[in-house]
Amino acid sequence: MANQKITDLALIGGIDVSNDMIPIVDVSVGGGTGETKKVAPGQLKVALALDSVDNTSDVNKPISTATQTALDTKVDENAPIVAATKTKVTYDAKGLVTAGADLSASDLPTGIDAAKISGGLISNAEFDYLNGLSDNIQTQLNGKQQSLTLTTTGTSGAATLVGGTLNIPQYSGGGASGVTQIVAGTNVTISPVGGTGVVTINATGGGGGGGGTVTSVAALTLGTSGTDLSSTVANGTTTPVITLNVPNASASNRGALTSTDWSTFNGKQDQITAGTTSQYYRGDKTFQTLDKTAVGLSNVANVDTTNASNISSGTLAAARIPTNFGGQVLRNFTPSVSFLNANLTIDSSNASTYNSAVLSVTGARTITMDTTLPDGFNITIVQLDAAISSIAGGGGLLINNRQGHSKNNGQWSVVSLVKYSGFAVLGGDTSL
Repeated sequence: MANQKITDLALIGGIDVSNDMIPIVDVSVGGGTGETKKVAPGQLKVALALDSVDNTSDVNKPISTATQTALDTKVDENAPIVAATKTKVTYDAKGLVTAGADLSASDLPTGIDAAKISGGLISNAEFDYLNGLSDNIQTQLNGKQQSLTLTTTGTSGAATLVGGTLNIPQYSGGGASGVTQIVAGTNVTISPVGGTGVVTINATGGGGGGGGTVTSVAALTLGTSGTDLSSTVANGTTTPVITLNVPNASASNRGALTSTDWSTFNGKQDQITAGTTSQYYRGDKTFQTLDKTAVGLSNVANVDTTNASNISSGTLAAARIPTNFGGQVLRNFTPSVSFLNANLTIDSSNASTYNSAVLSVTGARTITMDTTLPDGFNITIVQLDAAISSIAGGGGLLINNRQGHSKNNGQWSVVSLVKYSGFAVLGGDTSL
């Protein structure tokens, strides 16, 4: 029995397979021949020291507590990003990189220390030189005075500065041929052509009636110091260095406009030439006559619409008569009267002819009121003979009547119709 398969044990008599009992041979009894016993599977696992083992597949086996503790100290991975080399990265609270980008000007901190840039060849003082300059430094530099070329044309008159050429005449007073000389005690004034302000060179006297010779002049230096046009001369003997200061113009400075100020002034409104008292300044910057047409009232008469006498005098055509006459009697008002002996359709094209009119009808006629009539349109219809006329709606206009009538009531009957939005109301002496 020891070599018999477990699946064959069901053939051994007396084994309770239905109760899930497993046969075990106990060799400690029967003189060593053994005795077959039945034990439950749970007892067998305990006997084999496998009570902590269950029949779980590899896929569903749990990890150990120690392994789970170690995994809990790790971080979850982030979504993948495109591999690249960037100078600026973004990372999350787990220390994982989430994005990368290149540095831009806005990323640079304020108060940069020159020593942190390259080898520190640019000093902090040199950085300060750039402070306050506009974006286009080259444009500002192009507006500065160029290097001067010295000429000595003429023997009299003021020295002149034209573009980059400084001309100082060869004043009389002795000295070497071709060398500009200044008589002792004589001041030489340099006037920029087409500009304002002057540069004066004060001559210093030599001995024996000569001296004051200018042998060379350095390039004119332009500055912006001070609150007015000014000039200074260094080395005021034979090699003067002239500085012309033209400050930026402001409320307190006389000087030159900056490009920014020029753009500001150039964008202002030009001087407006005055019009007349009967004109107004229109949006297209022209003066136009101020009248009824200008304000959209060209069809409005300049009369008192509440005074009924304006109607009788003919000064107010088609006036709107107020509903409250203050106890006064309305006189000299005659509505238009039209005669009809055929069918008629009244719509927006002829509404002005029949609005507030009296329509005298003979014969059995059909009068159609179209939906295109303006709201408030009204008409009075009088039947002069024994016939009966019908009132119909056109274009979907609904004719409403308290009795459900849609006709007049024969000779001498009077009916009225008032148009509203989407319907009209028929009243008076009506019939079916």
